[in-house]
Amino acid sequence: MVKYKIQLSEYGTVANRADIIIKAKNKREAEQIAIDMAENGEIEFIESSDSIDGWNYQVEDSMRV
Repeated sequence: MVKYKIQLSEYGTVANRADIIIKAKNKREAEQIAIDMAENGEIEFIESSDSIDGWNYQVEDSMRV
């Protein structure tokens, strides 16, 4: 397994960001793990706000560390 630093955004009526480290076999898997964790409420976002429209998640950047 390799470690990847993922910058993830949570967006709806506002946008929040989180930087996390994920262990995965490859970059694509790391990005999907990060999105799955966000959807399951397992990531604490910086300056998290409420969204009246619900949340969507996307990877802004990822790099091998």
